[in-house]
This record gives sequence, structure tokens and C-alpha cells, in this order.
Amino acid sequence: ISSTDSLHVFDSQHRPDVDVVISLGGDGLLLHVCAEKFGHGPVPPVLAFNLGSLGFINPFEFSQIHDVLRRIVRTDIRHNATIRNRLSLSISRRTNQAYDLEHYQVLNDVILERGADPGLSNLEAYCDNVLLTRVQADGVVVGTPTGSTAYSLSANGSMVHPDVSGILMTPICPHSLSFRPVVLPDTCAVTIRP
Repeated sequence: ISSTDSLHVFDSQHRPDVDVVISLGGDGLLLHVCAEKFGHGPVPPVLAFNLGSLGFINPFEFSQIHDVLRRIVRTDIRHNATIRNRLSLSISRRTNQAYDLEHYQVLNDVILERGADPGLSNLEAYCDNVLLTRVQADGVVVGTPTGSTAYSLSANGSMVHPDVSGILMTPICPHSLSFRPVVLPDTCAVTIRP
């Protein structure tokens, strides 16, 4: 950074002017920055330096910070980037006699779980309106490859590289062995119904 450049504290007024984000933390901080500061909109390139425990989505170690920053400001070399896909989520809830529809963009995962009910969730999972399975479990995780290291991994799901285009479905403590973690094509419209 030269003496004519300056750093600004990020707030919503600076969002259109952001060229790059530097994240010093773990995977959770990176996800928080993307969700809370940029929401549904586009996220500028993020230089993520791992200070957490897993670091699956943070490609750089903190010890590399000086070399990476020196390299990134150079214009004579090409820089590679990993594009992270998001899920488009629609939730239909019945309230009184009508249905409310809510829409979200999801970078990590969506958890459908039984809540305070002591019984198992009994859900039907569909891909493009074709029944995949009946889920009898504490719940199900539907996630992106970016989210594969979060709750899905804790529920015995696989880690999936961010370059793989897919949708993960992982049961949470399933009652039977008939439904195991699965990776579906990202073109699949996943529907889960009670």
C-alpha cells in the first residue's frame, strides 16, 4: 500500500467500492463476512488467511500473508480464484389458512431438524419431483461443497472439494442404514416435505 492509498473500515456505505476482502480467521469468519456483509449480492474476491482449526475454505496460512499480498497487487501475473456456488432456498410455511413463501441464498448449508420434539423426523426427500428416500432421522443437512466441512461433516458426510458442482444431503443420526450421505447434481431441485 502506498502513501496515497488508504484503508477504510468496512460498512454498508463502502460495499460497492470493495475490490477485495482480506479475512484473518477461520472458515466460520469467512462465511460470516460473506453472509452478513454481502448478503444475497455478489461477493468480491476474498483473500482468506487461516487462523482457525480446519481451514478447508481458507486457502492461505497466516505465515504467507506478506508473500500473498505482494503477489496480489502485481498486475503482470494472472490470479486464480475459486468460485463458490450458493443454493437458492425457498421455504413454504403454512400460517393460518395461507402459505408464506420465503427466499434465501445459502453459501453453507440448511438444517432441517426435529427441534424440541423427542421423536424422529419423518421427511420425504425428492430430486426433481422424484422420491429419493424417506428420511427417518433427527434431521437432514442440505448443503453446498463449501458447507461440506460444517454440520454435514459432523454428521458423517464427506468433505467435497469446492470445484465439485453438487448438492449434499446428509442425514443427522438416521434411524436406519437405508439413507446414507449422498451428493446430487447441482441441477437437481431438492424438495423436502413432512
